[in-house]
Amino acid sequence: MAFWYGFRLNLVVSDSIRLAKLRSRADASRKKYGFRDMDAQAAPSQLYRPDCAGTKRNPYGINWAMAPQQKGMCHACGYLGTKASMTEHQASCQQRQTASGKSREVFRLRVSGGGPFWLDIEAAADAKLDDLDGFLRGIWLECCGHLSEFTIGPEPDWADDLWEAKPKPKKGKKAAPKLSELLSVGQKFGYTYDMGSSTDLELTVQAQEMACGTEKVALLARNLPPVWKCSECDQPATVLNSWEYDEETGLPLMYCDIHAEEVDEDTLLPVVNSPRMGVCGYEGGNMDEWPPADGQGTAKE
Repeated sequence: MAFWYGFRLNLVVSDSIRLAKLRSRADASRKKYGFRDMDAQAAPSQLYRPDCAGTKRNPYGINWAMAPQQKGMCHACGYLGTKASMTEHQASCQQRQTASGKSREVFRLRVSGGGPFWLDIEAAADAKLDDLDGFLRGIWLECCGHLSEFTIGPEPDWADDLWEAKPKPKKGKKAAPKLSELLSVGQKFGYTYDMGSSTDLELTVQAQEMACGTEKVALLARNLPPVWKCSECDQPATVLNSWEYDEETGLPLMYCDIHAEEVDEDTLLPVVNSPRMGVCGYEGGNMDEWPPADGQGTAKE
């Protein structure tokens, strides 16, 4: 993972030592955050391969901007609302205020994945970017152990050219900064997972407040899963073709179970509630069962 906070740390894909460290960190993250089992050979060196998950996949990200917006559900109490009303709700949710754990300072963040996909999360002020990275990978992104990057603050002049000389880092090991050293209310910053078939997120700091909890990063609200229609009929789609797109919407073609039998299975990926859907080898995260698509369930089911 690389990030800016006044400067940028660049990771060189051809550096075998760094790759070894990244593989080790990826393995540790999978165990900690409950990622799905992945191809043991998947590594950052496969970053620009469209078939890094073992089958032919879409090597490009998907622009979900044309997809309709979606309401969300509060993870603590089950409240349903738009993104705007959810922001107001989280500031006064009684169940959230009475959650277990000691009171601590947190940042309340809105994570936007484009179109219908969004999250509200809280991150402890003493959490690190690694904690935030692990959470986002687990719930929305992880497929093949790709690199990721936060962009916080202005880009340095040399950021666009990876081959020009960069300022040499100071010697000595420096502790990773806490979020309290990097973030402030109203700030927006970026996150990219996978530098080849990228999924880009925008994070906004909505509030800095006191809240009870035990996790470094926790889910507050999430968009209801969109119900996509089959491209051949009106039945709900369960899979999508990662290589074919609708000319009008620019979104991938989706199919119900019956019509999926007529499509090459090597091009199909499951319909899931994530902006990573249909890209690379992504098949889902560690919390796909919540919230329910009809919004009729209760909190934390």
